[in-house]
Amino acid sequence: MRILTLLLLTAALHAQPSLLTIREIDAGSVAIKLDSTNIVNKDSSLHLRWLPINDASCPVQLGDFGLRIRYRGSRGFLFGIAGQAAATQDIAAAEIVMVLYDLWGRYIRTLSYLTISPARQGAELSLDGTEWVEDHDSERFMTTVSYVDHVRLANGKIWKANLPAVLAKVNTAELKLSEAQLAPSTPGK
Repeated sequence: MRILTLLLLTAALHAQPSLLTIREIDAGSVAIKLDSTNIVNKDSSLHLRWLPINDASCPVQLGDFGLRIRYRGSRGFLFGIAGQAAATQDIAAAEIVMVLYDLWGRYIRTLSYLTISPARQGAELSLDGTEWVEDHDSERFMTTVSYVDHVRLANGKIWKANLPAVLAKVNTAELKLSEAQLAPSTPGK
């Protein structure tokens, strides 16, 4: 009986809910400069909104983190990662998920950024990802919710996000999201 009680107590300690925090960051104007005279959303007073979610137990913590739209001439528009993420332990790889919303708070799509570059405890992660944007998304994009989904530690252990807790935290920001939308979009589908 004592062994069973000890096992149940140990399981209860490891099943504690994750401590998640969400911050709102004003990431500047939604205007997108095409060239020296043409600007999309030029007269808008709206600003990009970044909502990084951090789990206290995660080996990677997000700073001011989100997406910006960049115009690449005849190639069109790109979502570009902006901001910081730092390792709190030695890591081998990390996956960061970004959920995009329009100016009405409606879901657009989910993107994933994978870095397979080792980072020592305290180091900033190298972030340089881009993703093509459909033209109509470039005009209506406003909010990025981001969170760390997976981390492979340098010792081989894998940390995984508590997705129900992430979803609950997103819902506090009054955005519409389902658990299925937490998964990154598959190109071509």
